[in-house]
Amino acid sequence: MPGLLARVPAAEAMAGEDPMPESLSMMRPPRRIRGVIIFVLVIMLSLAIGGVVGYLIHDAMPGQPPRSPDSALRVAFAPVDSSRMIAVAEVTPDSGGTRIDVDCQYSSRSSSTTSHRYLLYVVDKSGDRVESRSWWAAPGTPSSPQLRSRLPMEDIEALEIVLADSDRLLMRAAVS
Repeated sequence: MPGLLARVPAAEAMAGEDPMPESLSMMRPPRRIRGVIIFVLVIMLSLAIGGVVGYLIHDAMPGQPPRSPDSALRVAFAPVDSSRMIAVAEVTPDSGGTRIDVDCQYSSRSSSTTSHRYLLYVVDKSGDRVESRSWWAAPGTPSSPQLRSRLPMEDIEALEIVLADSDRLLMRAAVS
């Protein structure tokens, strides 16, 4: 410590007003530290600009490309009530209406081994069930019911799968 104090002029040491000598207050961080600080600031600025540009580009892009009127649409059924069934449907415009091909399977982990009768309903834009098709399914056995609807595809709001004996809604898939 005496060596450091010897470097401070006596007038500064005795003044007592400024606890930091002028010689120390004029010091700058070494060039290497300044370079690191500038580098970090440039990286942060680049990330901020990239985030803003990415956000703007994402907002400018449409959510999904428009679907051509004669292309098929694949929809997945979501459970409405507890059910061990999984199902998907391919909805395709057809002459005079729409063709609906459903692939479903009732879980083989069920304790029941009995078959159940199901109904596939086509729901129009007003919310009415306008057509149906029934089929039987047993646990572990895939089923592929088909339905030709007289409704054009753009007039179909949803598809519903119900348990036929109780009309209990099990699954629903939005089409439009």
